[in-house]
Amino acid sequence: MSRLNLDHQLYLIIKRHRLGAFSIERDVTSMNRAETIKAVAADPADVAAVIEFNAVEGTSRDATSDLAKEIADRAGDDCHPISAALYEFISDHAGIDCAHGLRVFDPNFAAA
Repeated sequence: MSRLNLDHQLYLIIKRHRLGAFSIERDVTSMNRAETIKAVAADPADVAAVIEFNAVEGTSRDATSDLAKEIADRAGDDCHPISAALYEFISDHAGIDCAHGLRVFDPNFAAA
């Protein structure tokens, strides 16, 4: 079995719950920035924070707004509508200016 390398940035997703907050369970190999962005974009509901850390260096920081801005940039580049939950995540964590102009999919207005 190979040794686990923790000397790089890992991302922990913290979600809100009616009883407090919890981190979602993910394999360490999927705790990189790219996979974290995919996970948040796929299920943004109740994301309270994303913590970036390096266990070897002993560093950590709140990376929520950085990831929200990156998700907004990608969504704007793709020109595809995003969910209302993702729009709310971007607006809450990156600011309304980042969310402004993004297309939101609304099933109530979908063509019949």
